[in-house]
Amino acid sequence: MFDHEIPLSKAGPVTIIHGPNGFGKTVILRMIAALAEGTTSTFEHVPFKEFCLTLDDGTARIIRRHTDESDSGKPRIRLESLSRDSEGNIVIVSPSLEHPEVPRNILTQVDRHVPRLQLEGNVWRDPQTGRRYTLTEVLARYPKAGSAIPSRLVKKLLGRACCLSPTTLS
Repeated sequence: MFDHEIPLSKAGPVTIIHGPNGFGKTVILRMIAALAEGTTSTFEHVPFKEFCLTLDDGTARIIRRHTDESDSGKPRIRLESLSRDSEGNIVIVSPSLEHPEVPRNILTQVDRHVPRLQLEGNVWRDPQTGRRYTLTEVLARYPKAGSAIPSRLVKKLLGRACCLSPTTLS
């Protein structure tokens, strides 16, 4: 019922997405923003199976959401991030949307400014809820933690959102 394909207009600078309330217009825009920002929380909370953003050059980013049952009986959400090249070859990017190339010493410096969350690998986990936060999400919640990232690395680590130019969403 909610399987949408939204071609973005090449004829003009604006594409209008319209429809009845509750049909996913805002959710789709939030998912696009989350993919551009490299954050995972939207994908953890929205029920979907696959989100695919196809770019002008034919490449795509794909997020697949898997729900497994954990030992506690609560559903466990697992996200899979994939990339598709212009020839259709699909490659697993990483288990999360977070860039794995962030040096550990920088993550450790950022962690000193983050209360209550625990650094595990390249993400932070809330010990009370089990929710995981990417570097981008941590910096949004704790802006002072950004001072731990050398300015020469800020654009490299966080500047990827400016480069997306989608033409089709499915």
